[in-house]
Amino acid sequence: MQIKKRAFKANIISIVNFSLLLILLTGSGCATKFEIQEHEELLKRYLETFHSDDHPVYFQTNSQEKISNYLGDGFSLQHVFYLVDSPDSLKIIFNEKVISGLVENVRHYNSIPITEELAQGHRVIREEEIPDFVKDETNPPPFNYTGFTNVYFLSTPIISDNRAIIFVDTYGPTTVGITMYFFIRDSKQSDWKQIGGGSVHKISYYSN
Repeated sequence: MQIKKRAFKANIISIVNFSLLLILLTGSGCATKFEIQEHEELLKRYLETFHSDDHPVYFQTNSQEKISNYLGDGFSLQHVFYLVDSPDSLKIIFNEKVISGLVENVRHYNSIPITEELAQGHRVIREEEIPDFVKDETNPPPFNYTGFTNVYFLSTPIISDNRAIIFVDTYGPTTVGITMYFFIRDSKQSDWKQIGGGSVHKISYYSN
């Protein structure tokens, strides 16, 4: 009888622990399978048209800590220096409500791996494969070096209300900020379209 009671008690504890684990996972910002697939599809679409000048792509998307420096409370489209003339509709499409949703989703941001399949023919590189002279441009490359001289660091797409932003960074002077690209789609069944891009500094830069 005591054995049955102990077994029953152990089962109850296991069920409670499993339930607590589910609650923790659901509330911790873990991406669902659909969200991961959605992010990967947009990355793949972006990399299809990405002109990298033969520079490789880093094997992991940027960290949440880095992205929150650029897209967080205090971010404004007024701070973006556009690469080309942006469509007038961009500020309407990415209105305050959409920006607020994107900022909120940065809090649930997850870094994801960039696989060879996602990279769409671009070389994928790991940290140990990057020469020191690429990381520090004050160090000259070896004589007759013909390899890559920079690396592209992409963010996981930040998505809200069929609007999205991808950040792209490289080695080089921090004075130019980071590049961001804007995407829209009509619905979750539609293809993404890029509608503009520009560079932006950390949010703290504008509050000084």
